[in-house]
Amino acid sequence: MLNSPFPGPTPLYNNVPIHPEYYQPSRFVISNVSLGQTTFVTTTVNHNYVIGQNIRLIIPPFNGCRQLNGSQSYVISMM
Repeated sequence: MLNSPFPGPTPLYNNVPIHPEYYQPSRFVISNVSLGQTTFVTTTVNHNYVIGQNIRLIIPPFNGCRQLNGSQSYVISMM
């Protein structure tokens, strides 16, 4: 097995729960949400998320998609 200086993303089962008391959360404006088995969320600016990161979606009621408000999700890809 090769030792790589870049071990890769953390497996989803190793992610620790979000504890906002430990850090200042990042906030990004959502410009589009495409619902489906895999939901695609588009932000207005580039973000600092990484694949495998556990995130929480906060969607204001007037933006629609209220069923996702407050849900925790994982970043599985970025474009």
